[in-house]
Amino acid sequence: MRVLLSEASSLTAREHLSVLGPSGIDADVASSNSLAIARFSRWCGRTVRVPRSADDPKGYLDTVAAALRDGRYDALLPTHEQAWLFAAGRHLLPADTPLAVADIEAFDQIQGKVACCRLFDALGLPQPAWSVLAATDQARRVELPCWLKASFSTAGRGMRYVTAPGQAARAYHELAAAGPVLAQQPAAGT
Repeated sequence: MRVLLSEASSLTAREHLSVLGPSGIDADVASSNSLAIARFSRWCGRTVRVPRSADDPKGYLDTVAAALRDGRYDALLPTHEQAWLFAAGRHLLPADTPLAVADIEAFDQIQGKVACCRLFDALGLPQPAWSVLAATDQARRVELPCWLKASFSTAGRGMRYVTAPGQAARAYHELAAAGPVLAQQPAAGT
């Protein structure tokens, strides 16, 4: 069996290779970076050069589709945010693409942090207290300490742990340019 991983730059991709390879599954990676971490795994086969999916999503999908059309792969395995792109652009991939991702409507319910919190509430799932901030004044009055989170971002770039009102106001300004800002209490536990 041979699979194509959707990207090669994350530790997630590297871990996928560490599981697939010893299991006898050959894995190639799609990558826009010639020095991506997964390329250095002994379990990594061929690298399919793709444009950065964030910069050229259509070009990325077209390149992956071309790689799939040659019949080399038994499965396309999304390892990161490309799962959303494959759901949104599924119609641009070959009809017989062996890909298990949810419909785009399902992604829309969980992709943003605010929408995901709303879904958890609707389903009665436990989560730390949260609110959506619409202004700097609200950020200054939020219960501290808390996490301020851009609704659409990665944890490393779009989250700030704040412990003081001035810090919360600055974090709100940094995060608000990307859309709604979520204020969420820390989760209990270690």
